[in-house]
Amino acid sequence: MKRQLTDDEERFIENIFVSYNEALERYGRKCVSYKNHLYSCVEDALQLTFLKAIDHVDTLMKHENVIGWLKESYYHELQHTLRRVISRHEVMTEDPDQLKAVHQERMKQAMSLWQETVSVKDTITTARETLSEEEYVIFMEHFLNNSTIEQTAKMMNASHDSIRGKIRTIRKKLKKNLFLVCCFLILLDYIG
Repeated sequence: MKRQLTDDEERFIENIFVSYNEALERYGRKCVSYKNHLYSCVEDALQLTFLKAIDHVDTLMKHENVIGWLKESYYHELQHTLRRVISRHEVMTEDPDQLKAVHQERMKQAMSLWQETVSVKDTITTARETLSEEEYVIFMEHFLNNSTIEQTAKMMNASHDSIRGKIRTIRKKLKKNLFLVCCFLILLDYIG
């Protein structure tokens, strides 16, 4: 059950609505490239943003950049609303199984092209050159040997959170180079 807003919180919400509603709506129309058929999404996302502001009014009142918070929240709500509309349109106009088959076929073609040019050995060598010694051991254990985080942590005599953080770091390092990302995907496909 939602709590009742205090008088100060109600005045704050009313003030930000009056102050920023039109500016946010103009921003939303700009985000959808002024396409009239998407203005309902703009309005829906705006309503959801102000509902979110009501839910988080206690932290929003203390926030140093209220318009920035509203704009960021509004942008994410608008993107979410647009994705829902687009996916609903795809479901109504296309055969979902056919779409999946097309995407799977394209993915298989892309993977086969990469597999022709890059071997697993190349991927491991490149990872070895990029990662530190400890990261490389975790990479080999977790991704190649299919060990869980718990098993990797036990083997490395480290905590689960430490290993989870290092896996995140490994992924970031490998994502920096597009070539490594593709190799990494092929490697995971090869293992799976």
